[in-house]
Amino acid sequence: MHSYRKRAFLIGSLAAAACHRAFAQPAGAALMLTVPFPAGGAGDISVRIVSQRLQERFGLTSVVENRPGANGMIGVQHIIRSKPDGNSLVMATPGMLSIAPFLNKAITFDVQRDLTPISGLTVQPLFLAVSASAGLRSVRELLALGKRGAKVSYGSSGIGAMSHLLGSMLSKAGGGTFVHVPYKGGAPLLTGLIGGDIQFAFLAASDAVRYDKEGRVALLGVTGKERSPLAPQVPTMWEAGIDGIEHQLWLGLLGPAGIPKETVARLQRQIHEILAEPQTREKFAQQSMLPWPVGSDAFAATLRSEADSYRRIIEESGLKAE
Repeated sequence: MHSYRKRAFLIGSLAAAACHRAFAQPAGAALMLTVPFPAGGAGDISVRIVSQRLQERFGLTSVVENRPGANGMIGVQHIIRSKPDGNSLVMATPGMLSIAPFLNKAITFDVQRDLTPISGLTVQPLFLAVSASAGLRSVRELLALGKRGAKVSYGSSGIGAMSHLLGSMLSKAGGGTFVHVPYKGGAPLLTGLIGGDIQFAFLAASDAVRYDKEGRVALLGVTGKERSPLAPQVPTMWEAGIDGIEHQLWLGLLGPAGIPKETVARLQRQIHEILAEPQTREKFAQQSMLPWPVGSDAFAATLRSEADSYRRIIEESGLKAE
């Protein structure tokens, strides 16, 4: 073999070895991905998609474990107590980390102190939806009802839920008086909206897009800074004349505090490669979700920003911690 070929072979071998070391998993270790909700939901499906690809693409041993209870807090507390070696992560939502700490006195952990953001997974906007029978065509028409003194009610999946806080924000921004009707979960909320018991609700894209296509609800606006590719005909809340309602429903992975930076970087890189795959994007789209490949630093910044925003919303709406 000529000398330059030997050098090229050696360089290639060293690069391959370095790549292998970068993605290596400690011998005998398994990546435990905790989903703090029952199996079968959108979050559970998303984590399982990523877990499967971690095994197929990188040869990692990845196990998904469901630990439901206390609105996700049991799963979070389990991870906080785990060894900070990067082998134990939990899926989380804004409701768990950005809202619940301000409404539940039983929550004693500190998101910034006790958790290490690893990577975002998925994101989906929320749509301002009205019953198809309401005959409303725009956010302005909806707000006009409240200003005229008509009884306008909005529903949520429960007190303190994101759908509750966004409805409160819209009520304040519109200058009318909207009556909040809390339901015990998303399914009864949908029933109430479709049946006309309430005038509007903020729905996750997975429900909003489906029932819009079926003609059972009409979508007047979407949260986020840009229109959603899931329903590009729907204007943003900003385009509809309402500023500040840009909150979206994300799913992300976090570990306990103290995970080494190189481990965080490795996990982040692996997950982002999977999120970029067409097959992953297609599977997420089937759940009306989009990949959210934000890194650890950007994820942490989102958590800080949301904490400030939701704390202010909660204080202005008069909600009290329980």
